Amino acid sequence: MAPATSERPTTAQVYANLHGLKLHFPSLQQESILSSFPTELSPHYGRLCEIVEKNIDDRIEEPDIRAKAKKINIALLCAYWWPRSSLERLVTMSWFVFWIFVWDDEAEESSTQDLDLDSKTTLSERALRYVAFHLGLDPPSPPSSGNIACVLPSSPPTSRRHHHQSDGSSDPDSLFISSLSKEPPPPTKYSVLFKPAAEGFKQGCTLTERTRLYSEIQLYLHSSALEVATYAGGNGTVPTEKEYWVYRRGTNGIGFFSCLGEFMTEITIPQYLFQTEEMKTLWEELAKNVVIVNDVLSLPKEMKVNWPGLVAIDLTYRTSGHNLDKAINLLVEDLRQVSNKMEAAGARLREMVAQDPDPMVRKHVEKYLHSVYTIMTGHYEWTLATERYGLAERGWLKSDKSVAIPL
Repeated sequence: MAPATSERPTTAQVYANLHGLKLHFPSLQQESILSSFPTELSPHYGRLCEIVEKNIDDRIEEPDIRAKAKKINIALLCAYWWPRSSLERLVTMSWFVFWIFVWDDEAEESSTQDLDLDSKTTLSERALRYVAFHLGLDPPSPPSSGNIACVLPSSPPTSRRHHHQSDGSSDPDSLFISSLSKEPPPPTKYSVLFKPAAEGFKQGCTLTERTRLYSEIQLYLHSSALEVATYAGGNGTVPTEKEYWVYRRGTNGIGFFSCLGEFMTEITIPQYLFQTEEMKTLWEELAKNVVIVNDVLSLPKEMKVNWPGLVAIDLTYRTSGHNLDKAINLLVEDLRQVSNKMEAAGARLREMVAQDPDPMVRKHVEKYLHSVYTIMTGHYEWTLATERYGLAERGWLKSDKSVAIPL
């Protein structure tokens, strides 16, 4: 049982014990954790770099924010995550990535004036209203329910084949748009980056996909607020693993990107699959993989601000004597279990459609699974390479892709 809050160590106390140590993280390929999954880089990577670079220069005014955005290497992330997508879809995805990274920084740094204290809405609620408008959805009331306004039909998107929803009705994508006649004001300066992302997405997706994406963005924004409140309420103490995952499932943003799989691969899979335990396992384990890799390899950054992560949690609750090597080994084994569960879930999803009379269903499910798996391997490859973490620049990344970080 975890100690009472008053007895828990603070994150600062846990991190203080790590100064002067070296964090060793093995290659996940050599450990046979990711070796059975595909790792590819899009052939459009070079051109995508040029486009993203121009978009950052055109959209970001402040030199420091512009430099920070370029360090993310958005093009590399998209090219690893979606290696078989068209350049057009990759550009749309790059806008989503651009928006979510800048939003995250803006939300943390918003001043009291930016939050508009005279308004009864929170920053995240205003962001959701802005997102809903550009996705062509009415903002929900209450937050968990959607209210889409029906208008006269327009031409269906040409890039997607006509299909039927799980309830047997025709695809209503082109029949529904937001009933809001006026664009809500962006909640932060660079929230406008969501607009070109949504424009590209709406041209090639269904209402179901838009609604699913909105739900994941809603989870992300609400979880981010919960994360801050939880840390503040705990007076900087280390949360338990259970407490941590309550909000971290949403703040990592992977659900947001996972539900773009159909759009990015230009396919449609049977919608009932999204209600299965196997699909739930895929998304949850993918999120866990991303969080573990992020929390371990960004530890120097977290230590600077005493922000809790899985390393601090393992050192507090899963190891004795604050043994860093043991804590990392436990997380590596967690990653191994994640890979096993994702592989098994994928196999069961294939079995579910194995007897489907339409061969395209099986083909599309295979493409969807490939896209989920390349998010996992691609995030790892991007994390090792991006300037955001600086592993290569600082000489911490070894030739065998193991990492040694002085703390």
